[in-house]
Amino acid sequence: MKGRIIIPALRDVACDPQNSEFIRLGAWRLLGDMNAFDEPGMLSTLLEEHRAGRITRSSLYWTVRHVVPIDDWLDTDPIAQSGIVDWLSAQLAKKTYAQIQLEILDGMMKPERYQMTRADPFLRRMLNRLNDRDLDEWLKESHPIAYQYRQRELAKGYDPADTLATDLGSLIEWDGDLEAAVKDIYREESDRQGCKELVTAIYKVRYDLSVRKDDWEDRLREWYRANRGHFVYDPKLHRFIVSINAHN
Repeated sequence: MKGRIIIPALRDVACDPQNSEFIRLGAWRLLGDMNAFDEPGMLSTLLEEHRAGRITRSSLYWTVRHVVPIDDWLDTDPIAQSGIVDWLSAQLAKKTYAQIQLEILDGMMKPERYQMTRADPFLRRMLNRLNDRDLDEWLKESHPIAYQYRQRELAKGYDPADTLATDLGSLIEWDGDLEAAVKDIYREESDRQGCKELVTAIYKVRYDLSVRKDDWEDRLREWYRANRGHFVYDPKLHRFIVSINAHN
């Protein structure tokens, strides 16, 4: 893992018209996985690639949708592919990446406003919350090997509790070989054990139907309202943290 030092090179790959669209979209997807869209001008560059005809509207939609959950199927019309260009242009004209994400979070926290899911990956990415729990606290208490593994990987510039945990969790869901996949990714046994424990723990939370959904949603919204005025976007963690010195 080279961490975030590879982001400029990935951006070059994503914008090189000599590369196939498959390669360029793969680079954009990886940039999203690394939370690189908070880099100055990154989303604007993605939009310009579409305007230059190098990325289709559909590809633009799903690349943005991968990191920005712009659809709420409960009570508002989702932003369709036909509207993604206008929506993103309007957002970037007056807001930063962090402001866009915070506005979406505000919408999610309105009662009965948004269709949340257990172990929601967006809440993990933006708030470090696993349902209503702080993810670090929960891992430290219940899964210390996974906690130590996550801290090591965070130091490399990415969060394994984000896309990696979601993608590997699908192997459990579809009876895939998680053991073999982890061995392909990591050489060190400590990393393999930590990764398996993290992925399995998050997966179990997502599909634990014994936990009433309303209970954790209410507690999460209560926590959000209590701390909303102290949110600060941390560019090193690529998420919001609660700062006692902040007053939004």
